[in-house]
Amino acid sequence: MEETKKKIAATVLAHQRAGNITEKDKTVITGLNEQNNMKHNPEYKAVPPKIWPIFKVHKLSQLQIEQRVTPPQRFINAAKYGPLYRLGQWSSPHLTKISRDYCGEEFILDTPHLLRQIDEFNREHTGDDLLLATLDVEALYPSINPQLALTAMAEAFAEDSTKSDGIKAALKDFTELSLEESFVTFRGSCYKPLIGIPTGGCDSRQIADIFLHWLMFTKMKDHISQWSSIQLFKRFIDDCFIIWKGLKHQFSLFVSNLNAVAENFEIRFGSWEIGRSVNFLDLTLYLDDQNKVQYKIYTKPTDARNYLRTDSFHPTHVFRSVAFSQMLRVVSRNSQDDTRFEDMEQLKKDLKRSGHELGQLENLEPLVYRRYVAPEDDPFVPGTTPESLVFPVNYMREIPELRKLLKEIERVVQPVLGDTKIKVATRKGTSIGNRVIRNSAIGRAPVRSLDQETQKCASSGCKCCKHMGRSGDIFNINRSELAVPNGYNCKTADCIYVAQCTLCSSLRSEGILLEDTYIGQTSQKFHKRVNGHRACFNAVDYKKSALSLHAMENHLDHFDIGIYKMAVLKEVNPRRLNREEFRFIEKFQTNSFGLNRCKVER
Repeated sequence: MEETKKKIAATVLAHQRAGNITEKDKTVITGLNEQNNMKHNPEYKAVPPKIWPIFKVHKLSQLQIEQRVTPPQRFINAAKYGPLYRLGQWSSPHLTKISRDYCGEEFILDTPHLLRQIDEFNREHTGDDLLLATLDVEALYPSINPQLALTAMAEAFAEDSTKSDGIKAALKDFTELSLEESFVTFRGSCYKPLIGIPTGGCDSRQIADIFLHWLMFTKMKDHISQWSSIQLFKRFIDDCFIIWKGLKHQFSLFVSNLNAVAENFEIRFGSWEIGRSVNFLDLTLYLDDQNKVQYKIYTKPTDARNYLRTDSFHPTHVFRSVAFSQMLRVVSRNSQDDTRFEDMEQLKKDLKRSGHELGQLENLEPLVYRRYVAPEDDPFVPGTTPESLVFPVNYMREIPELRKLLKEIERVVQPVLGDTKIKVATRKGTSIGNRVIRNSAIGRAPVRSLDQETQKCASSGCKCCKHMGRSGDIFNINRSELAVPNGYNCKTADCIYVAQCTLCSSLRSEGILLEDTYIGQTSQKFHKRVNGHRACFNAVDYKKSALSLHAMENHLDHFDIGIYKMAVLKEVNPRRLNREEFRFIEKFQTNSFGLNRCKVER
């Protein structure tokens, strides 16, 4: 993994010096700052990528599921936060733009995009004898030859006019590097793919889109005579939808010829279906009597049709949103009223089984149709609701009577206020919960020292007190001053602290600058963290602490934790420790010139 990180850094730096990418791009990809030193932010620390099997249960029938047949598997590269992850994150948006422009009208983004294309086709084509067909590429990602993929990308880059030549050169080298250095770990061992491109990579989808378009429309189309029978061709990654003008056996011959040519590129088109009705994505597409393409929702036989239960611990609006969105999906994915009505009735039964009240679903249905027919008049769209006049008041027993009165005079004030609604909002009163939460803050407050002028806890036998500074003491760190705050001591937990070597700092007056300061964090009490550093001051464990490592390398005659002066800088929420530590380190640059640069053993 370290070799991969070095190759990434070298490639990125070369393109940054050539002006192909910016300084910010370099930092985003590699984590290197302006001086090309690694930033201390934990998000730049790569983790080994892993591999996980995904079981394709949807390929099984209901009988196979009941018989517990093992479904087919596909291995997914879990490369998130791996060494190539940030490189792919930078490349992905650029490749997305290029791939969509390159694929053109063939590309579909999702089901609504497909429906718009079908509606447009219905308006332009009438009276033809048509058939609908679907076509699938077998194991697309493992079948793509990386060298052919790079060839296809070169052609896509040549046709693109939206990206600069520098960006394209960087994308080419970054993609080559991603394909060459891709690896996964399994049970402590590393494995590199012998074939294909990574399944699950940040830019694998875009590479696959470019490759398939290049293969089908540049390398195959001119060699297959039946291609002229295609009236509409749409593709969602490796799933193709085709409107065919011809006979079924002609389409079968078309697929055979397609595979004969695709064999030279190590690609095979597998399962296909043709007829007056086919299933594609989450739709059943069919031809009516006028040869118009109609559609309705397709539900797999193995779908349990379960929804979020209303007795689960979620806010009320979540259940309403689930019902609303599913009902809107039924309305928008049915082109005929009869199928829309059937699917809506079935959905209401399923939602009722999940705990929804049938009366509320009936009240929600008109709002769904209003959203579908006239989205601009939808009451759920922000900004379209009537303006409200809100009066905040303290809670009292007469609140219900007040609201009833406002309801009664609503018609009287309407000529004056128009559509503005008068509302009464009650302020939350004091409760036992409020008092408990407020009082718990006292327990989380910083531990106060008996002496506010020092950070010593004054406990008998405390070994940490002798290291602690006094309030107002100044730490000189890389030409910046850091004052010791009051209110903390060596019993403070969840804090950011500083430790400075007194031997090195004493040489500063003589003009000698040495790395002498360490900024760290701890979630335990500070004196226990100091004891952890103290335990490393021996010949065996000295590499496990930045303090002991500095003392061993620079002050062997004074190899003791007593050479350090320390102070607690800030107490923070445990969840913000990493962020606050990073902020202090960046501010005083101890990761560039300081003990935070030390590489300690874990």
